[in-house]
Amino acid sequence: MADVRSMLKASREARKINHPHAAYTKDGKLLCNLCETLIKTQNAWNSHLHSTQHTLRLSRAQEAAAARDANGASKKRKASTIDSTSPEDRKKQKPTSLKPGIGQDEQDLKQEVSTAKTQATQQEPEQTGAKGDEEVNIAELAALDKELAELEASTRHKDASYAQATISAPAMTAEEIAAQAREEQSAQRGKRDAELEAEKEDAARLMEDEFEEMEGLEERARKLREKREALRSTTVARETTGASVENETKAIHDTAQEEDVDDDDDDDDDEEDDFDGWNFGSG
Repeated sequence: MADVRSMLKASREARKINHPHAAYTKDGKLLCNLCETLIKTQNAWNSHLHSTQHTLRLSRAQEAAAARDANGASKKRKASTIDSTSPEDRKKQKPTSLKPGIGQDEQDLKQEVSTAKTQATQQEPEQTGAKGDEEVNIAELAALDKELAELEASTRHKDASYAQATISAPAMTAEEIAAQAREEQSAQRGKRDAELEAEKEDAARLMEDEFEEMEGLEERARKLREKREALRSTTVARETTGASVENETKAIHDTAQEEDVDDDDDDDDDEEDDFDGWNFGSG
C-alpha cells in the first residue's frame, strides 16, 4: 500500500508544471506567482502564459530587472571609485593656501570637514539614484496595475452592455399588429398544410409498399400452388400408370393360366380316347 501511495505521489509530482513563474499552494492548486492568479487546470497553463495579463506583467518585470541591473552596475563603479581613495590619502591632502597663525589642530579640523563634505557630496547621487530607481519601479508597477484594471473594467463593461442590451423597435398600430398576427397565422397554417401533405405522401408511399409486398406474397403463393398441383398431377399419373401396368400384368397372367388349363383338358381328352380305343381292341 505504501508503494502504491509513493508511486501516486511521484506521478503527481512528475505531472506538476516546472516553470519559473509556476507555484503550487498548500492544497495543490496551480498559481502564477508573477500574476498572482490561480490557474484552474494544468492544461490551461500554456494558455495563461500567452494571455495579455501575463505578457504585460512579464515585460514589465523584465524591464524592471534590466533597470535594477544597470543601477547596480553604476553603484558598484561609484563604490570602487570611493574606496580607491584611502583615509590616509585624504588626510595627507592639505589646502593649497592657509592663513598664517592657524594652528595644526585647526587645519586638521578643516581637513576633516572638507573630507566629510566630499563624502556626503559623493553619497548624495547614489542615494538619489537608488530612490529614483525605486520610484521608477513603483511607477511602472502602478502603470501596469492601472492598465490591467482598465482592461478588466472594459471587459466587465462590455459583458454588462451585452447583458443589458435590448432590441428596440418603433411602436406598432393595432392594424399592423393585426396584420402581423394574420401573417403569423397564415405562416403557421401553411406550415401545418405542408406537414399534413408530407404525412399524406408518407402514408401513400407506405400503402404502396404494403401493396407491393402483398402482391409479391400472392405471386409467391400462386407459384407454390402451381408447383403443388404439378407435383400432385405427376403423382396421380404415376399411380395410374402403375395400376394399369399391374392390371395388364394380371390379365396376361390370367390368360396364361387359362391357356394352361385348356391344354390340360385337351391332354385329358386325348388320354381318354386312347384308353377307349385300347379297350375296344382288346374286346
